[in-house]
Amino acid sequence: MSKFLKILIQYHKKNKLRAQQFFFLKACMAASAVVAVADGQACRREALAVTALTKTLDELKIFDSGHGCTVYSEFVEKLGQDPDAGFEAATKAIDAVRDDSELTQLLVMICHTISEADGIVRPEEINAIEHICGLLHIDPESVKALELDPQAEIG
Repeated sequence: MSKFLKILIQYHKKNKLRAQQFFFLKACMAASAVVAVADGQACRREALAVTALTKTLDELKIFDSGHGCTVYSEFVEKLGQDPDAGFEAATKAIDAVRDDSELTQLLVMICHTISEADGIVRPEEINAIEHICGLLHIDPESVKALELDPQAEIG
């Protein structure tokens, strides 16, 4: 019986971790979609950047890359069909990770990567990132200060 309980506890811990990771996945994809459509359309390079990022996160066993791309596409579609409702859904997903400072900074770095994906960072994308930072209660400059080159990382 004790072996069964140990297996049950391990299974529960694994599922709890997956649930926590799903909230982060959804928040990242929502924020990425908001930034991608901020200039009026989500371009192919931005979608490819999302794919590359989710594959990297998949290799780290954070979440499944295919699922991440699907969630991103769903948010882009919602934002395109009904911008207000899409933005509300994205905001709700982003808000779910607000209390984790490490995840919020990573999420904003991902947003910067998406904004740079097409080679042009537009004012609308910067405004979207600053709005996301406001939702997360973090200073947009704190992430910029890390001086990372995410484009070099994803090719």
